Amino acid sequence: MEMIRDKVTLYSESLEELDLLQSIEVPFSDPSTQYFVTGFDGFPAFGFKLGASIKQPYRLFLPERLFRIFSIHVAVKPENANPMFVFAVTNPLENIIQLGLGITPAVEQGFSNISLYYTDVERHMTSQIIASFIVPVFTRTWSRFAFSVNEEEIQLWYNCELYNGILVKRVPQQLFFDTASTLYIGQAGGIFKAEFEAGDVYKGHFQDA
Repeated sequence: MEMIRDKVTLYSESLEELDLLQSIEVPFSDPSTQYFVTGFDGFPAFGFKLGASIKQPYRLFLPERLFRIFSIHVAVKPENANPMFVFAVTNPLENIIQLGLGITPAVEQGFSNISLYYTDVERHMTSQIIASFIVPVFTRTWSRFAFSVNEEEIQLWYNCELYNGILVKRVPQQLFFDTASTLYIGQAGGIFKAEFEAGDVYKGHFQDA
């Protein structure tokens, strides 16, 4: 998978910006599975192959308490349509995805599911998908999408246009992460096998919406 260099981002309501791709060490720890490519408008992007391991303590890049209202902005170019994770924050045992984005094939051929994981480990013993949207397959194509998470609604913005939205009841309104939780980029740890393969990531940001 390839990700544009500055885009797996989370934004808060106050427009605080958290760039999750800052967790990628440069120079690369393993140049055989991590590399630079050209992303949108000629800007550099990160590329990952199977076996890439990008794992950091979550607390270096995310707050202990997630924003109540936030958005997640991503730009990616998956190499194939296999199940994959853009990023994931896992609990200390790494068997529950507390927060993450996954891409999986949809039942209908030619489409994919983009899913937002949001799990309160005090209430659930398995990973919970709070919202999932079906979009056309975007394999080997640069695509931008964003989840906008409000108090009662989650919207998907796909290639800069409002694509769909669903009403949800989030419990809790703000996730709390354990101090030993782990942030993964391009995967969700050894228990969850889905990885980006030979794809690119341009951006991945969180924003307090």
